[in-house]
Amino acid sequence: MDKAPRMKPPSPDRPAQAAPGGALAAQARALLARARGLNSRAPRAGSIPLFSGGRRIGLLSPEACAQISASTLSALFDFSGRRAVLTPAGGATLEETLALCAETFHAAGFFFQWRSELLDVRDLDDETVIARAERGLFRYFGMATRCVYAVGRDPAGGIFLCRRSLSKQVDPGLWDALAAGLIAAGETPGTSLARELAEEAGLCAGDWRAAGGWLRLDVRRPVQEGWMHEDAFVLPVDVLEPGRVHNTDGEVSAIVCEDLAQVLARIARDEIPCDTALALLAVLAP
Repeated sequence: MDKAPRMKPPSPDRPAQAAPGGALAAQARALLARARGLNSRAPRAGSIPLFSGGRRIGLLSPEACAQISASTLSALFDFSGRRAVLTPAGGATLEETLALCAETFHAAGFFFQWRSELLDVRDLDDETVIARAERGLFRYFGMATRCVYAVGRDPAGGIFLCRRSLSKQVDPGLWDALAAGLIAAGETPGTSLARELAEEAGLCAGDWRAAGGWLRLDVRRPVQEGWMHEDAFVLPVDVLEPGRVHNTDGEVSAIVCEDLAQVLARIARDEIPCDTALALLAVLAP
């Protein structure tokens, strides 16, 4: 497990950041436009919607359709009519069927992530929660996930970034927001953000406060596992006790607090994942 890094307290004479202007503001706006483009891309040609019980729950890539059609669970799927329909068999529930699909398709190597974490499965048209499923299955099936980001500042205006551990399955070694993570089954954005701030930044409720309202951002793009359909809930936060910022779950290998110019430079060098960049810039870009 990685060591739990801790932030050094900021210098008391560190000047407060002024509102960005000129070339810095133009760079932020250009990077925001790029991030929006990278996170709003069309599915792979030949992708088809996935339905179950008359509800649209996901999007399958052509590769996934071929793999599933040749799998031991092919009888559960109907691929006619330019759509895929998943029908539970033998009196099983959708949740039980999704669990079977996750175990079978992960064992077959169709997707690589496995977290033993459950996320809510939602109807893509009305956002109703209809089941739960293993986290690793979501992008393979193109099902909708929800995530949170805490964009944190210290009292002098510095922006916190946390480096993802090299052991992470996704984006190892890249830089993330102060805290970020998927919303678990049954959680609200608020409870998820508080949990992530405690796990990733070691901050309790009295150590931070909201510095604005929630932003909701759409992330839609092809990824290695299939299709990323993610709704991001982003909250700017003020860190009241910067010296207490430290990682507790081993998923962060370093924590820094940088000014806007440094953060923009990291985004321009692709040191920050494009979805995290979108979340940061939605708060930081003027």
